[in-house]
This record gives sequence, C-alpha cells and structure tokens, in this order.
Amino acid sequence: MENPEPEQTFSKLAIQVSSLTGVAYFNSFLKAFSQLLEADIAIVAEIISEGAQARTVSVCMDGETADNFEFDLNGSPFSSCRIGKATIYPEEVTALFPNDYLLIDLSVEGFAAIPLVDPQQKTTGFLAVMFHSAIVNQQIIEPAFGAFTARVAAELEQKREFNKLIEIESYFLGITKLTKDVVLVLSLSGEIRFVSDSAIALFGFKPDALTGPFFYDFMTEDTRLLGKQEYEKFVASGETQFNIGLKVAHNENAVTLWAVKTITGNDVTGCVVIIERRNLEER
Repeated sequence: MENPEPEQTFSKLAIQVSSLTGVAYFNSFLKAFSQLLEADIAIVAEIISEGAQARTVSVCMDGETADNFEFDLNGSPFSSCRIGKATIYPEEVTALFPNDYLLIDLSVEGFAAIPLVDPQQKTTGFLAVMFHSAIVNQQIIEPAFGAFTARVAAELEQKREFNKLIEIESYFLGITKLTKDVVLVLSLSGEIRFVSDSAIALFGFKPDALTGPFFYDFMTEDTRLLGKQEYEKFVASGETQFNIGLKVAHNENAVTLWAVKTITGNDVTGCVVIIERRNLEER
C-alpha cells in the first residue's frame, strides 16, 4: 500500500486535534506532529524577557510530553528565524551555534523552526522540531509548518491573552483586599457580579449572599429608588463616572457611591463601583 499524500496526513492530524484547545491542544498536537516528522523533540515556545529569552508552552520528547523549560534566544538558531519562513539546519547545528548549550544538552543534530506571529505580525513564539541525527525528510518539514503554524499561533495568542486577563484580575483582587471601602462590579442593570470581602461590615451579609441581587436592594427605603434611577440614568448617559450619596439598610450607614463604566470594545458592559462610608466614627 502506498503512503498517503502529505496533504491527507496533514488533514487527518488537523481533524484529530480540532476539538482541543489550550495545553491539551499543544500536548496532543506536538505528539502527533513529532511522529509525523519523525522528530525526537518538538516544542511550542513563547518569547519572554523582551525578546531575549523564550519559555516552552509544551514539549514532546521521544513521543512523550516533557517538562517545560526556558532558554536564551541570542546565539541560538531561533535568532535566525524570519516571519513566514521555516529555518532548517539539516545537520551539525551545534557546530554552527556552539554557544547554544541547550542544543548540546539535548544532543541535537538537525533543527527546524518557524516563528509564530500575533495579529499585528509580531513574533510571539516558535514552533520547532529537533533531531538527534541529520534530517532525512527535509522536503516535508516546510509544508508541515505551513499547514499548522496559523492554528498553533492562534492558540498561543489565546493563551497569552488569557494570561493577561488572569494577571489583571490578580491586580484587581489585590486592590480590593487593600482598601477598606467596598468594591462592587455591577451589570448594566445594577446586578452585583462581584463584591469585595469588606462588604460584610457595611452590608451585614457575606459576599456570596450579595452576588446576584441589585445593589439598590441593600439601600434604605428612602434612598433605594434614587439609587436605581440615578444609576440607570448614568449608564444611559455619555458620562464616564458619577457619584451619589445613599444609605445602606444595615445600620443605616451613610455612604457615597462612586462608579465608572466598564467597556469591552465599543460596548459599555457595566460598572465598577466603590462605596465609601460617610459615618465620621468609621473614618
């Protein structure tokens, strides 16, 4: 039986990993990709440290997922990679890059890599395969890179954006723990989506009990309607921030509510609110 055409093999691999994403995608893809190219090592790496270093996102060695590691780009074959083109050193790559101790440690003889780019065409990482002996199937490597680089790059970009969100969230949560004022995240209609732990003393409820209802539900009867109307007016306005004096039902605490709109793309999605006590004895 004749071997299948490369395009058929590429299509089969693409279908095999089509339902996966994130780390599961990288791990599964690299196992199949290294087998396809008969490579001893396959990696997906992202650039860190202002372009001087890279860190692997996934590693496949000898057909198995291996631990991630960091490596220097200067003095390595990755430094010669250019966008849209595969860089291939069929043999003696360590002789060409004698200061790349990673290649020496991994006993690499043949090397091939291609840059991964973001939507702004900036290099964010690499897809690479390495061989303990000279590359004998060079003719299939470049079309294989061409078939999968876009998907791998898209997955890497999604991972990087997710990590940015996690980092921003950690900053936000850190701020909420440092301030004694209450921090809320509200929907456009005023539903509480998040509340800081400092809400317990002000509202008399734990954060879990406060998440879901409208913020004005916890105000006194004489300020509840005012809070609802002014919030709805602010959300519908062109203003970016506002403040209003209200009273919290629990112990009738007098507070000032400060709000700024949250925007995703061009759409207003809700508000971040800080509620500051106005009781002199609590200042």
